[in-house]
Amino acid sequence: MVHGDGSAYRNYFAKVKESILRAGYATLMWDKPGFGESTGNFSNQRRLAERASILVSAVNFMKKYATIDSSRIGVWGISQAGYVMPLAIRQTNDIKFMVAVGCPGVNGIDQTAYLIRKQLIFEGLSENEALQAETHFKGLYTAKSF
Repeated sequence: MVHGDGSAYRNYFAKVKESILRAGYATLMWDKPGFGESTGNFSNQRRLAERASILVSAVNFMKKYATIDSSRIGVWGISQAGYVMPLAIRQTNDIKFMVAVGCPGVNGIDQTAYLIRKQLIFEGLSENEALQAETHFKGLYTAKSF
């Protein structure tokens, strides 16, 4: 089970984990580096690659158990995991399937800008006002300087 962005602990998605267990699949979830009982931090430049490496290590860890059918190992992930899981799949042939939930199809800036626009419309702003706010947000995060 692969976390999205931000702080993440091994007990996230407990209900999903229970459903996967009831379906007959073992699960493994961990505290991301720097959270819970985990030490360390991700680098800003290599965060996704580092997370993919951790995922490959988790798959290798699961393969060590005789009760795990290594021909049926898959990954389930949410949000930023949509970037991490394909990177891990490129590093190993041991991941046989991927379930991507609410994963981004665009970069994080565009995704957040869209969310802001929709929230503003929901709060009563006009489409034009919300679009201006979305454009301003994108400008703030893509500017070379302020």
